[in-house]
Amino acid sequence: MFNKNQRNGMERKSINFIEPVFRSDDPVETLKAIKQLNLKQSKSQLRKFFDEVKKDLQENEIKKHVVRLTLLIEYSKNRKVIDKEFYECMNKCLEYLMKNPTKQNYEKFYQFLEGIVAFHSKKEG
Repeated sequence: MFNKNQRNGMERKSINFIEPVFRSDDPVETLKAIKQLNLKQSKSQLRKFFDEVKKDLQENEIKKHVVRLTLLIEYSKNRKVIDKEFYECMNKCLEYLMKNPTKQNYEKFYQFLEGIVAFHSKKEG
C-alpha cells in the first residue's frame, strides 16, 4: 500500500487512497488509509471542504461538482491553508471521481472524507 519516494533528498510516504476508498468495501482498509494521513491544517479548513462535499447531488451533477471541488482544493493549496498530503489525497480521489462519476463512488468519497474529519477532530481534541 505504501511506496517510498525521494523528493528533494527527503524520504516521504505516498499513500494509495483509490483502492481502500473506491474499490474496497472493507472499512478496516479505509481506516488504515485515514490513519496514515498526517494532516497539519486546521479543523475549520477540513470542515469547509467537507461542507462542500456533503451537498446533495443528482447523478448528472457529479462531474460538474467534482470540477468545483478540484478548483477549491487547488485554491486552498495555493493559499497554503491546507497541507500537501491532504491536497494530494483529495486530488487523487477527485481524479478518480472525474473518471468514474457515479453516485455510489461519490458516496464512498463522502464517507471517506467524513472519516478523515472525525479522525482528525479526535486527534486535536
